[in-house]
Amino acid sequence: MSKFNKYRNHKHLLLQAVKSNFFSKKLAAQTNLANYLNNPAGIGEHGDLVSEGVKLVEEIENAESCIEQVDRIIDDLEDSFQDQAKVTSTKAFTDNPFL
Repeated sequence: MSKFNKYRNHKHLLLQAVKSNFFSKKLAAQTNLANYLNNPAGIGEHGDLVSEGVKLVEEIENAESCIEQVDRIIDDLEDSFQDQAKVTSTKAFTDNPFL
């Protein structure tokens, strides 16, 4: 694997880990909200259910927004790598004294 591809893969792995973190937060908030809605007997320790519901919906929205942002970063990064690859291949072609 070339140094260029190795660097590219590390960036993608990092961004996928970040994205997975936000998926996890979203799923946890969705699960907790579903539990509040479907299991009212099990939530006696929470006196203000509306506030808890608002908090969970905000957590879901934040996670979705962050996931979308990571996807945009990945797309931009991929575009950047493609542009770099074009420049590198063009440079190799123009620098070849035998052509």
